[in-house]
Amino acid sequence: MRTGGWAAAAAIALAIVGCGGGGDHPIGAGTPTGGAGSGSGGTPPGGGGTTPGSGGTTPGGGGTTPGAGGTTSAGGSGSGGGAGPGGGRGAPLAATYTEGKVRFFAVGADGTSYGQRLDDAPDQLYASADGRTWTLRAAQPTGRVFFLVIPLRSGALLADTIGADGSHAISRSSDGGRTWSVVLPLGKYRLLTPASVAELGGEVFAIEYQAFTGQSVPIRLWASDDDGRTWSVRNVTTTHRHGHGLLADPAAGALWTFYGDLQGGTYLSLDGGRTMTLVRGPLDGGVLVMAVPTAQGLLGGLDTLWQALPPNVVTLSFGGAYAQHFQLPGPSYSIRALDGGGYLVGAAREPTGDVYPDASAHLFASPDGVSFREVFSCPQLDPTATARADVYFQLPTGEAVVQVVNCAGFGAGGLGYVLLSPP
Repeated sequence: MRTGGWAAAAAIALAIVGCGGGGDHPIGAGTPTGGAGSGSGGTPPGGGGTTPGSGGTTPGGGGTTPGAGGTTSAGGSGSGGGAGPGGGRGAPLAATYTEGKVRFFAVGADGTSYGQRLDDAPDQLYASADGRTWTLRAAQPTGRVFFLVIPLRSGALLADTIGADGSHAISRSSDGGRTWSVVLPLGKYRLLTPASVAELGGEVFAIEYQAFTGQSVPIRLWASDDDGRTWSVRNVTTTHRHGHGLLADPAAGALWTFYGDLQGGTYLSLDGGRTMTLVRGPLDGGVLVMAVPTAQGLLGGLDTLWQALPPNVVTLSFGGAYAQHFQLPGPSYSIRALDGGGYLVGAAREPTGDVYPDASAHLFASPDGVSFREVFSCPQLDPTATARADVYFQLPTGEAVVQVVNCAGFGAGGLGYVLLSPP
């Protein structure tokens, strides 16, 4: 193994821990952090008509159930009652494995896990059959660095990779990460999370994210009809700062798009992203980074830092009916609908904001999307960077993979992961 790679891997990971730098979040009455943020309102991309959703909010209540925290501990007991985040009580999920030497990327369609050893160069991709023992799989050609790895249902892998000049590109592998080729140069744009890519109706979609300006810029929705081999622009918006993520709902034939930030919004398309309808926005109830489908619409946690508009787990219907169910202790960048039923929702700890009860990232579990309990937390390592605890994947065993960034007690840059037993 080549030594010294951990520093580069940590730097790359810390570059993605927040939702994008200056201008991301409102302060008080809406003053952006660092530079001028986006304005208000928003014309939907693709020429679709705007139909802002209506419907009253019904905030959920519940007593506080803080977890015991700790650098690698899952859940814990706490006293209920009082204001703030609340939810149901119950036994925490058990941590079955903790790793501080590997940055976890993804679980492929065949159950193979992919990651990056922190003591090797960041152009090296490792694979694991059990999420515990890792072997070198391959390196990115021409020394490109792995930023994100996103599996497709076909078994192919997409990766957001970084070149020596700092430019991003989507690379593709059809052989389990052994060989790679660049299929979509992105330049200064990039992907944000695994939810930046979605599959629907035999097509693959990718939404751009950027952190090079706090202003609204052209954001492209890319589409591929050949499993990510070639791409074309399906839609463009110029009224938002960046694309937070996508959600495909095959049962409804729906593609949801989440745009941020101050001029954010949640859009719905029923024709593969060609036209989009504004369902909720701009900051009317906050913005989403990721959500999961429900029979009525979607469920997700809000990305907001301020008590004036506190982060909540919310439901949003196709027609715009909106309800709040559980107040989170920080902005949410992830939600997982568990294979065995129930949900896991992450809450980050950013350097700014006034919603936080402590300096930790948290993870909450729910059997129904309404009542929640904390099952994991980890203290923020560097107070100037965002701490995160996100679940995007499960192993074939059902164990949930908690990917941590900037958390004390883990590897370089606070990187690592924890496996939690199925609920």
